Amino acid sequence: MKFIKILLIYIFLLFVITLSTNKLFSNEFTAQLDSTEILIGSRAVLTLQTPLLDGKIIYPNLIDSLNGLKIISISQIDTINLKNKQYLSQKLYLTSFDSGIYNIMPLVFVYIDNNQLTKVYNTSALTLKVNSIDISQMKDINAIKGFLNEDKNLMDYFPFILAFFGLIVLIFIMFKIWKNKKRKPKIIEEKHKEIIIDPKKWLFDELISLKERELYKKSEIKLHYSLLSEAFRRYLELKYDIPALENTTEEIKFSLQNKMDSVVINDLIFLLNQSDLVKFAKFIPSEIDAENQLNAAFNIYEKI
Repeated sequence: MKFIKILLIYIFLLFVITLSTNKLFSNEFTAQLDSTEILIGSRAVLTLQTPLLDGKIIYPNLIDSLNGLKIISISQIDTINLKNKQYLSQKLYLTSFDSGIYNIMPLVFVYIDNNQLTKVYNTSALTLKVNSIDISQMKDINAIKGFLNEDKNLMDYFPFILAFFGLIVLIFIMFKIWKNKKRKPKIIEEKHKEIIIDPKKWLFDELISLKERELYKKSEIKLHYSLLSEAFRRYLELKYDIPALENTTEEIKFSLQNKMDSVVINDLIFLLNQSDLVKFAKFIPSEIDAENQLNAAFNIYEKI
């Protein structure tokens, strides 16, 4: 009886610690706009910030739009220091050419720790108002006035004189360097060998990892399809040097013309479309469908 009481107390303390840890981290997964209102065609900056943790943090897979807003560009993920603590930060530059109020839904971050345990964190919802330009408040535009004649003196020409002598000095220095190079013996430098990655082997390793993790059996079906789509998109970038991670599925289909067999292209595009439905249209396939789709991915791997 005493052992059971101690075990219950231990389980309760472990639950409290885990709950407090999740709440602590959830407050540090943030999305923040630099302004809540912009003019039509102007730019707003959305900053995504997460704590620097052991393990892997998967950012939202954003390509060209976010809840009706156009994504102009996405910065690289940088490490920053705030209050003696390190964070990961990424900036999204947004705009819109239609006025109105845009609701930015909570963004989802997936954290996989070193024990392969997965946790999902959501940011807060945001609102951005895009205002049109009020032409009625603009002042009348006056005609362009002619140039004013101004008396010149020697100091007005001083920058041109300085630039002229600077050019002469530069030509003299380049001549001396060229002359010295002719006298020096040539030194043959050994080139560093480039590390070559086999795209097909890399894709096979990713598919094996997905098969072993069986995320679709752990209520992580969306993460499973996201990683499956990302694996094939990265393979296409490595193999054919096309921006597959940034392109839409239809753009990828167009880019693969004359590069792969048409049957393989259709099978691959079907797989990517299924992944898009799960990621963006909230389509939830069954475990059997997810497992069959993974087997189909191996069949595509065999044919490419």
